[in-house]
Amino acid sequence: MKEKKIFVIVDIGYGDNVKGGTAHKVGVVKKAHTFIKVGGCQCSHGVSTSDGKNNNFHHFGCGTFEGSRTYISERMVIEPFRLLIEANNLRDEWRIHNIFDYLTIDRNCLCVTPFHTLSSRFRELLRKDNPKGIVGVGVGETLRDQKDFPDEAIYAKDLGSPSLRKKLELVRERKFEEFKNILSSDCNLLDYFHKADIKKASEFIDLFHDGDFINRIVDVFNKVYSQITITDEIYFKSLLEKDGVMVMESSHGVLNDRLYGFQPHVTELRILPQLNIEMLNKYGFSGDLVKLGTTRAYQVRHGAGSIVTYDQEMTKNLIPDGNKLENRWQGKVRAGALDFVSLQYAIDICGGPEFFDGVSVSWLDQIELLKKWDICDSYNGNNDLDFFFPNGKIKVYKSDDQALIEHQKLLTMQLDRCTPNLKSYDISRMPRKSFLGLCSSVFEEKLKVPVKMASFGKSENDRILM
Repeated sequence: MKEKKIFVIVDIGYGDNVKGGTAHKVGVVKKAHTFIKVGGCQCSHGVSTSDGKNNNFHHFGCGTFEGSRTYISERMVIEPFRLLIEANNLRDEWRIHNIFDYLTIDRNCLCVTPFHTLSSRFRELLRKDNPKGIVGVGVGETLRDQKDFPDEAIYAKDLGSPSLRKKLELVRERKFEEFKNILSSDCNLLDYFHKADIKKASEFIDLFHDGDFINRIVDVFNKVYSQITITDEIYFKSLLEKDGVMVMESSHGVLNDRLYGFQPHVTELRILPQLNIEMLNKYGFSGDLVKLGTTRAYQVRHGAGSIVTYDQEMTKNLIPDGNKLENRWQGKVRAGALDFVSLQYAIDICGGPEFFDGVSVSWLDQIELLKKWDICDSYNGNNDLDFFFPNGKIKVYKSDDQALIEHQKLLTMQLDRCTPNLKSYDISRMPRKSFLGLCSSVFEEKLKVPVKMASFGKSENDRILM
């Protein structure tokens, strides 16, 4: 009997939880014919293969090196400049000369423009010492504008349209009006920005005043349109009817979700996997779903926001090159003990333990180097019953969107006051097989979800199926 199955990969943290390597391993083992992309192109899904290939994927799926095709769904936001750069890199560095033959894009896929990118970066610079934490691509800016100014939205189907230039001009004019104070010729930028950010702000301002900028944007968008294959719902339905295995690859982690994440340090995207599954159901998928959560063996967060278990020494030891990963938009990378309180909350907002078929735990080799595995399964300071259950678990609040956002802001303030209760396991003399057994038993106890994959390195050969 032929198989028809989709593996849904779900980051149950703040992102950076090795979705790329996990998705790649599934694709290799199951010989996935297609990777379905959802979320945003600001993701950076790293893949390191056993034959020496290394790449961070943004638009293309993590099975590209193995010949899997990529379908960019209507629930994905793309950035045409980055898409072209990514395709050129895969062609020039990795010799995939027919790279666009591997890609199809839904016609209603939303597109970021450079004016959205610049605007998102302006906003973060203007926040000075109170960062939100962004990737700096402009996906959130684009999503907000799609809602508030739907006639200006640019979709994949518009990239070669005669209306493209007019839409770009409308976006530029409105953004110019929004930032007219800092774009005016007599503006003293020191009134708005840190001195260290003046150079960046000036470069962005110059682009807004560049009379040829829109022409260059149109040229790139047209070039992308001429090379990509635009599809519709009929194509997607036929794809879902195809025998074989697919992998659904999402950006971000569920703790970044626009509504259920810890406000205000969240994305504008909806990250919950239920929403992606609703899309599959909408277009008639009738096969099996395997839902796999991903996490590191320690907690990690790139950028501003709560991380209750943050530990400076662990960050230094676990992410020794963390300073190289910093940028003005996302900020610092922080690490700490694996936080089962936040993981439990992530599991709950996805529908509970019964939603998941298993979890994938990565970077166990880094924990081995520390010779101890620190976890947190409770907090100090979580006594407010509006936000926590008596047992310390974080409550999942249900309400309309705005009330939920306000609740999550208050929850973040509560979390910022919490401190972790830590438990440490000595693994200095523990054989790897025993460490795997310990990891499995702890996850089963704390989350009621079995460990199905564990990794002790970067490549697919370092990932163990359990």
